[in-house]
Amino acid sequence: MAVYKVQVATGRDSLAGTFDTISITLVGSHGESPKHVLDGFGFDFQPGSVREYKVPSKRALGPILLIRLHKEPYSFFPENMWYCNTVRVTSPEGNTYCFPCYRWIQGYCTVELAESTGVQPWRSLVCRYRQRHDCRG
Repeated sequence: MAVYKVQVATGRDSLAGTFDTISITLVGSHGESPKHVLDGFGFDFQPGSVREYKVPSKRALGPILLIRLHKEPYSFFPENMWYCNTVRVTSPEGNTYCFPCYRWIQGYCTVELAESTGVQPWRSLVCRYRQRHDCRG
């Protein structure tokens, strides 16, 4: 069994939080995890919160390529929007994957987020050019 650490950051706006049930599915190059409810104690997705969860998988998933966030009803509470900033996933091997969201999620739905390390493609080209030509800077 592999256990992944998931960190979810909710926006700071006073209405950014939600009482809805939030679940996650991790999708890697070697398969995907079952849908797992992100549930700690108390109001998990309050404005400005950064919460950590453990997500189990029967096997290692390889590099994490995308995640699915599932927003579903909770008890008798009415649906409300949720502003998700980012989700970070740390693999059992210690690799960290970042999934920027920076948007409101409205209604009961599933949102797919692609992994983004924040490296700009042109930057690696510039670095390789500098290395080849012994440029400083």
